[in-house]
Amino acid sequence: MSRLLYQGVARMVDESELLASLPISGTQNVPDMRHPDLGRGPEDDPKLREECGVMAVYGHPEAARQVYLGLYALQHRGQESAGIATANGQNLSNIKGMGLVSEIFTEDVLRKLPGEMSIGHTRYSTTGDSALLNAQPIRVDSTKGLIAIAHNGNLVNLGNLRTKLERAGAYFQTTSDSEIIVQLIAHSKAGTLVDAIADSLGQVEGAFSIVMMTRDRIFAARDPRGFRPLSMGRIRNAEGPRYDRVCFGNLRIRFTEGRV
Repeated sequence: MSRLLYQGVARMVDESELLASLPISGTQNVPDMRHPDLGRGPEDDPKLREECGVMAVYGHPEAARQVYLGLYALQHRGQESAGIATANGQNLSNIKGMGLVSEIFTEDVLRKLPGEMSIGHTRYSTTGDSALLNAQPIRVDSTKGLIAIAHNGNLVNLGNLRTKLERAGAYFQTTSDSEIIVQLIAHSKAGTLVDAIADSLGQVEGAFSIVMMTRDRIFAARDPRGFRPLSMGRIRNAEGPRYDRVCFGNLRIRFTEGRV
């Protein structure tokens, strides 16, 4: 059983501050069966380390389970860690751990994630250490409210942005570049959350696809060039046909026209 980090989950202890106070020292609790390139330094990596999978579901009574099935289908995108966050209009809960999706999200764990909105992530480290706190979604309580983010891709100007934010008083809990986006939103001078998200994404450079969730909304975005495209679809009822077996083999989903 993987060690799990619970954030905002009823009757479970949140160890985020404890983990943030500990030194990060490489991959933790990841068996040898993971990705063959995992644990190598960037100089030893024979190919680009650009893999991760993101998933979001809105308006489904078992949103966490649907996201779990989506992440299971996306497991080839990352085997280091996985996480699922849910929201019900009032609370935003997040559970993540090191290892495979099926190892982390047992039936008992999924029952701890109520809500009709959910986002999820399966991670293959691109930047930041391979530590539990860096697993996604990353949940931050900001001046714009609670935000959870799941991100795939690389930001090429993250060093300058992080320095700028730290000088402005930002406190980072992780070494992941994904948290930089949340901090940009939190420190934006825009009047609304939507404008703050647009403002923050306008400052980042690179290839990315992102899903974000508040207590009552889900947002999705990609880089302007579509290097990390997102697909959108509708979940059909149980009697409906299966759609797109490659991307959504475990779900009954039909693509909507176009892409994000």
